[in-house]
Amino acid sequence: MTREVHGFDDDEELFRRFTEQELDGDAVMESAIQLQGTSVERGRFATVAQVMQRATIPEQKFCGVVRNNELPVGIEVPGGAVFDFYAEDLPEEGDWHAEIRHRAQGKNFDRSKPKSSNSRSTLKRQLARRFRVLPGISR
Repeated sequence: MTREVHGFDDDEELFRRFTEQELDGDAVMESAIQLQGTSVERGRFATVAQVMQRATIPEQKFCGVVRNNELPVGIEVPGGAVFDFYAEDLPEEGDWHAEIRHRAQGKNFDRSKPKSSNSRSTLKRQLARRFRVLPGISR
């Protein structure tokens, strides 16, 4: 039975596993971000240890975290469009599962990407910079 959808507290932690190839030292590379929805696990329903235990890809040995209120907003991309990131609760994919998604300001999420590669890169870079790789947390 799937739990009901819950909103996010401003300071709720959102965890994501990363491979060594997705990191540059303690920084997350933009190639680790998927604009169609970056999967994360909610701190409300999971501890860091649980997040790492659930890893199904052996190379995902590192854990990064971003708080809900740290998600970038008001990002102007080439061409003038302005985007926000937000967290979407997805309990049907697992009690702890959520995605970080983006949308143009004033629009609903529709899984469309900005058209230019420069715009996509700008958005991915802004989100990647917000993640902190947790020291000493690897499996």
